[in-house]
Amino acid sequence: MRKEPYRIIIWGPGVMGSALIREIATRPEFQIVAALCYSADKAGRDVGEIAGSEPIGVKATTDKQAIFDTAADVALVAVKDAPDYTELDNDVVRLLETGKNVICSTSYVYPPMAGEAHAQRLLEACRKGNSSLHNCGEHPSMMCERIALTATAFANRLKHIDVHEYTDLTLLKNPGMLRAAGIGMRADQFDQASVMLEKVWGPLFRDMAGFMAYKLHNAEPARVRTEYSAHCDFASEAFTVPELLTVEKNEALCVNQLTKGYVDGQHFISLHNHWYFGPENAPLAEIDSPFHVAIEVEAEPVSVRLSLQCQASFAENRFYMENDDTLPVFYLAAIPILQSIPRVCDAPAGFVFQDAASYWQPDYRGLAR
Repeated sequence: MRKEPYRIIIWGPGVMGSALIREIATRPEFQIVAALCYSADKAGRDVGEIAGSEPIGVKATTDKQAIFDTAADVALVAVKDAPDYTELDNDVVRLLETGKNVICSTSYVYPPMAGEAHAQRLLEACRKGNSSLHNCGEHPSMMCERIALTATAFANRLKHIDVHEYTDLTLLKNPGMLRAAGIGMRADQFDQASVMLEKVWGPLFRDMAGFMAYKLHNAEPARVRTEYSAHCDFASEAFTVPELLTVEKNEALCVNQLTKGYVDGQHFISLHNHWYFGPENAPLAEIDSPFHVAIEVEAEPVSVRLSLQCQASFAENRFYMENDDTLPVFYLAAIPILQSIPRVCDAPAGFVFQDAASYWQPDYRGLAR
């Protein structure tokens, strides 16, 4: 077993990055050696202070070259979702080429789905730096690529997988972010907004479907097709969350995204994302948590249905950690990232994908390791 701590770079100490920083501080096997920030108000500040915890003696910088020159085992890339990942791709290539393994919380679920040239560029960077690239987090990553995949272990003949994520966006406490997500838009605005939603979220769900097609059907990207769509549920009357936002009649209370995945023309998976405004407007009656995931595996001779919700403590009925208003879903993403560090650092150069102990296969000989 390795004795020295894993040297970690935090690439983006925002909400997600700060959750990582706080949890890393509780683990002696990890050591933060550098942090890349994008805002001048964070540059020069102690990384622990940025995360709202005790100082750790490492200051954040906006100097990317300084990060590339830093000796580290792994870079945890926790950037926001965006319609264009060109800059991120360039940065990740440099990190990989300089010998740093990369774990990203948003992109790189299954790079082959983005095209052979894209995948080869990343693989060449991995080979040059003898490094590995991995996606890990909550969704994408855990909910579909691990939990839903594992649930197919109960199937002898798999028919279809449904994964639904429901999130009450009032928890963001940010009117601007709510508007950006589509909450409060009019019906005549949605066509334009859905184009942006597809640019930001479409590639993630496409890659998730492609990964599941690869794991379950051994299907290369050429055999996989995805369809993306989005629609809104509109308010029948004005709805207000005090000191946050009022959604007027005929404005969007819920934004729904759906990606359908096909292998050789057969529909095998549906990935749903539901954002809603206020618990009263949850699109599923049985939801009693601001974050809820429902997974359904339709199969023979038995089908299974799973549900998941999270909060700081069920025993104490606390949604947040004490003195910490970070949404629990960010910790739901952060912990699997930390747990993946040893596996990624120990892997041969190249892509490291999610895995599960057993899952459905058309030929079980494919499960041999």
